[in-house]
Amino acid sequence: MRRRSSVLECSDESVHLIVSPSGAGCTFVVSIDRYTGQLCHRGERGVDVFADHESAQDAANRGVFGVPRSVRPVEAILGYLVLGGSGHLLVAERVTPTVDLFGGHQIFTVQQTSWWQIPLLFPSSPSLFEDERLSLLKEVVVAQLHYYCDTLDVTRPFPSAHSQRSPRVEFSWNEFLAAPFAEIGLRECCPILVHGQAEDQAVVLGGGAAAFNIALLTRREAERAGSRFFACGLDADGEACGNEVECELIVWRTAPATAAHASEGEGEKDEGDTWVRWAAMLWRVGSPPIQCSVPLPAAGSGEEDAVLVHVRQREETGAAATATAAATYFQRLVEGSMCSKVVIVDLNRQQRGELEATELVRRMPRIKEGMEWETKVSRIDFN
Repeated sequence: MRRRSSVLECSDESVHLIVSPSGAGCTFVVSIDRYTGQLCHRGERGVDVFADHESAQDAANRGVFGVPRSVRPVEAILGYLVLGGSGHLLVAERVTPTVDLFGGHQIFTVQQTSWWQIPLLFPSSPSLFEDERLSLLKEVVVAQLHYYCDTLDVTRPFPSAHSQRSPRVEFSWNEFLAAPFAEIGLRECCPILVHGQAEDQAVVLGGGAAAFNIALLTRREAERAGSRFFACGLDADGEACGNEVECELIVWRTAPATAAHASEGEGEKDEGDTWVRWAAMLWRVGSPPIQCSVPLPAAGSGEEDAVLVHVRQREETGAAATATAAATYFQRLVEGSMCSKVVIVDLNRQQRGELEATELVRRMPRIKEGMEWETKVSRIDFN
């Protein structure tokens, strides 16, 4: 069942959120405290937990939560925060299904969002710093750049054995905004928002060949995102690599189940009498998985378009520090993707500023002593 959400406004200025998360089997009503802006939920049947969305809306129309003034349906509630004398609610007003994976999983791309400001009864003015940060937050473009799925964990490679309620937080871009819901035990009221692209396409080949489907999913890490001057290379602990995007290509073909298929055990059985044969490829694109930085070039130096990578020095030597952080990074990468082989494609140009980074990348296969995976380095010299 697709998630449903509504925002109830009452004549006493109180605001209540009616949310039916997909797969929850019930509908929650979350109230916003008119004085503090905190989210309130008691978890009692017939009070703020109902069998379905219609039952909750019927209770709202009967005045259970106050004399109703308006009920506004939205596609999803993406997050909420309190700042100064107002609550700020981020909602998705329009979404589009852009990927239909086998197994009944549908991925939605956000097409239109808006911020709703909720005045509180005891207002306090935010500081200039808070006001500036809030303005920057509201300038972040969400529409057409983020997607979510209510039935599948899209923060991990397909097919994920984890529930969509326990995502990889490094790929969840609304963790901060969903924190107020998590604090009352209702994190599922906000979908896991992934920054990236989700598209699929049906391909039909000539000559009577069977049709197949292709889906492309990309997800940008939230831990170390930003421009190349501020987010380059590994962090100090090797937990995240700057500006990294994980890409996944899924190809599948469906066919009616036959005795031959059943005996050979081909593919996976889908809903009904259909068998699916599929394959997937996973890769990441980002800055080199070493501890490095990109200095800001001086104006007029002629290096504005150059990529000059400087290896950072710590108490250890640059190479030793990189090896320590890189070992942590690759261990985490392999455990997260369940792969046994890692291929590194070095795209650094063989010129001043990038040679040291290239040399460290070439040493990557040596850092994995005691690790159970294969590492290979390939290089493409654009010069």
